[in-house]
Amino acid sequence: MNIHQQRQLLDLSVSLNSMVQVREKIGAQFFDLSSFSLLAEEAGADCISLYVDESSWSSLALNVEVLARQAINTFTLEVAVADFMLERLMTSAVKHVCVVAASAADAAHYAVLDLEQNFSQIQSFVKQLQARGIYVSAFISPTPAAIAAVAELRVSRVRLDCSSYVEAADDSQRTHALAQIQTAITNCVGRGMVVGIEGKFDSAQVQALATISDISQFHLNELLVAHSLQFGWESAIRNIKASLVKSRLNRRADGG
Repeated sequence: MNIHQQRQLLDLSVSLNSMVQVREKIGAQFFDLSSFSLLAEEAGADCISLYVDESSWSSLALNVEVLARQAINTFTLEVAVADFMLERLMTSAVKHVCVVAASAADAAHYAVLDLEQNFSQIQSFVKQLQARGIYVSAFISPTPAAIAAVAELRVSRVRLDCSSYVEAADDSQRTHALAQIQTAITNCVGRGMVVGIEGKFDSAQVQALATISDISQFHLNELLVAHSLQFGWESAIRNIKASLVKSRLNRRADGG
């Protein structure tokens, strides 16, 4: 089998967010996000994602519509809960949305949902998207409270934040973080959710986490950009997709 036939094993979600930042530096006329999307999918990406907020909507709205209509596989728009975004989504071609929180530190990035403080607002937002026929996932912390809250939203796919594992200062902290993530994955799967993970992973961390059989998707951004500087965009995606598949196949061969 080639890497394009391994989708049932482990999906690779490719973020265009770093590409947007590069485009802002060098000018939109030199940078076509839709071309990068198609190249990514041809190289083995199973999902393409893009974060848009109110400040960036005017410059990215056309790209959002093109990506939503042309993506071969799944295009997921990452949005924070806001009336502005809800109004735009009601008339867009977007069919998949990942609900995130706006970052207080950096407008170009997002954070995990605060489901305890903002549950009612998030619930209303999600219900309206679902009523529109939009498939909704959520970016959450790997905690029992967050998982219980998102289950109440009737969201069937989650993306777990793995920053505690990535940023661990030593092996002890890393082991503790990994145990928390594994428990969260089991909890989510037990509730019927499909689980993806996100973080500023390095290659070794990706290979290690890919052996966890209940993870269905890796969402990658910085690692792909770093590898593309050395190998090129398509080769970076192809190599990482192959690495994910190999790690999962090795796990199955070992009886995992």
